Amino acid sequence: MSPTVRHEASPALDVVHRRPIPISAMIYAYTLLAVALGAVVVLVASGSPLPAPGLLLVLAIPLALCMNRFLYFPNEIGVTADAAVIVAAMVAFGDDAVWVGPLVLALLVGPLDTKHWSERAFVRMAYNSGSTALVAGIALAVFVPLSRAWGSSFGATVAAAAVAAVPYVLAESGFLIVLVALLGERPRDAARHQLPLNTIAFPLALLGATAGYAALTIGFWIALVLLLPAPLAPELAFVTLPRRLRRAQRRSMATVWLVLATTLLVASVAVPNSTARDVVGLVAVACFVMAETRASRTALVLTVLVVAAVAAFPGALPIDVAVPVEAVLLATTLGAVTLLIGARRSNSTRGAWALPFVAIAACAARAWGMSGRFGPLLFTAVMFAAAACAAAFGPLPWASRLVGPRLARTHAPLRAITVGVGAIAIVGATFAVATAGTTRIACALAAVAALEVAVAGATAAVRMWRFAPRRRVVDLALLTAAGLLALVGGLPLMVDGTQLAIALVTTGATAAVTLVIVWALARSAAGRVP
Repeated sequence: MSPTVRHEASPALDVVHRRPIPISAMIYAYTLLAVALGAVVVLVASGSPLPAPGLLLVLAIPLALCMNRFLYFPNEIGVTADAAVIVAAMVAFGDDAVWVGPLVLALLVGPLDTKHWSERAFVRMAYNSGSTALVAGIALAVFVPLSRAWGSSFGATVAAAAVAAVPYVLAESGFLIVLVALLGERPRDAARHQLPLNTIAFPLALLGATAGYAALTIGFWIALVLLLPAPLAPELAFVTLPRRLRRAQRRSMATVWLVLATTLLVASVAVPNSTARDVVGLVAVACFVMAETRASRTALVLTVLVVAAVAAFPGALPIDVAVPVEAVLLATTLGAVTLLIGARRSNSTRGAWALPFVAIAACAARAWGMSGRFGPLLFTAVMFAAAACAAAFGPLPWASRLVGPRLARTHAPLRAITVGVGAIAIVGATFAVATAGTTRIACALAAVAALEVAVAGATAAVRMWRFAPRRRVVDLALLTAAGLLALVGGLPLMVDGTQLAIALVTTGATAAVTLVIVWALARSAAGRVP
């Protein structure tokens, strides 16, 4: 790790001033450089052999690349891969300039940084050269006797380099903690930040030992080939790989939740006891929600469980709730309250956009209560189909990882979805007023659920394509009115079956308003309407 140039923006937009370095930090940096230069002078004066210029030049190339490609952090510390080159020099110069070679190469760390040259950051250059040389000397004090005691084999060389990496990390961290403390950072915060980052020196030491051993056995050129990828190590270790691992973990967790939900869903059909079957079905639905969402799942899971439990099993409530209208309305109300409270706690406005799905879940849950053993399968299929239809018009109001991403990659037939949902609503309303009993209830629930799917699709389209605030408010108000009219007005009239004309007019008007909005937004999204 090495300090980089600190900039401080002034009130002027295009002017950047460098913050002055404290005198104590300047004295500290130049003292380290003076001690390192003095150590090299003493070694040369005592008769230590000088390094071969060819090998020194070969190792200076990857060192320059390492110093000019660093991982920057807001506390002006950059993580570089120079440890690999320093350890390679410790091994490669082992036959002659075992001390002077690595120290001279470490002194080049500062001058090889072109960023510091362009900014005239000589204090940073002095610190980088001095501290790196002293750290290399401390590591050499451990590596040289170990390599002589353990032999010159590849395994012994790598083991000695791994052991020498321990004082390397500790010394580098100690020097840097003192520097950032002089620059104004608290030592405890500096240690907590730097020690985990400096652990990259251990794999870099293994790479450097391998490159140095290859240089001795094969040739100088092989060391250059092995060390050229080293500058990419910090970025790969601390940015790319953690990001990929998090993505893989999210995918694996989604797979685990999906497999668990599918298993429980199958079990809910096979369980003979009705109470146990209902409980397993609710758990399976919760697992499906966990598999579908990436973040902020608590409010969504609670909402689905509340709506499903109240609408599907109203007999378990301590109050007298007639079915199906009262159960659906009560479930929708409780679900909406749960969703909005959860969204408010998470500082998100997505809860309001998901209200149409609460009504869909209430209708599907009432159908669950009427279907018996296959109720969980029906509920899951209806909710996934509703989410897929809405996702065709715009992003879903939650962080979807199953339905939303897959619909986003395909060109969904918006017109066919619009016509199909409208047809289901009109046919369901017609059969609801023309039949009786359980069939009438089922048709009414299907008609209202289809209308709410249309509202959900239109809401997703408004959220995606409407950027004028006033027009957005008008559209959302109209959609909200359509959804409430279908649920509060259309469902009771269709279930009652006595006022057939009013039921048909109400349902037809709601379907017409919703379909007009969805059709217009679908055409606008496809680029056919300005």
